[in-house]
Amino acid sequence: MAATKITPSLRLMLDIPAWQAEVMALPAPAIACGSLLLLKMHLWRIGPIPDDDVALARITATSPAEWKKLRKALEPLFIVKYGEWQREDWNNELEAAYEAVNKARQKSQKGHAARWGGRASGTASGIARACQQACLITGHTSRTARKPL
Repeated sequence: MAATKITPSLRLMLDIPAWQAEVMALPAPAIACGSLLLLKMHLWRIGPIPDDDVALARITATSPAEWKKLRKALEPLFIVKYGEWQREDWNNELEAAYEAVNKARQKSQKGHAARWGGRASGTASGIARACQQACLITGHTSRTARKPL
C-alpha cells in the first residue's frame, strides 16, 4: 500500500535572487510580484490554478480590468493547458515538499514504534493508552481529588 500524501508545510521555498530576476523583468514589478506570489500560494494551499479570468482576478486580488493587463505579463511564465495554469518548477517544489513531509512522517512513525515497543502507534489515543497502563502499574491515578475552596 502506497503512503498517503499529506499536506506539506505551508512555508513556501523561495529562491530570492531568481524570484527578483523573474519579477523585475515584468511590467509593474510590484503588482506582478504580489500576484505571482498569490498564485503560488493558491497552488500550494488549494490546488491547481484555474484558467478562468474571474477566478484569477480573485486569486491575485485584482479587479477584472487590472487582471486583464496583468495576465498579458504573467501568462508567458506559465504553461496554460487543460484549463489550468501550470509551472513545472512550482510543481517540482510542491512534490519535493510532499516527499519531505512523508519522509519525516515515516521516520516519526518508526521512532514511535521503537519508543512504545509496538504497544501504541504514537497517536494521541495510543499515548493515552500507554499512560493509563503506566498509571495502573505504578498505582498513580489520572485524577486527583480536589479540595473545596
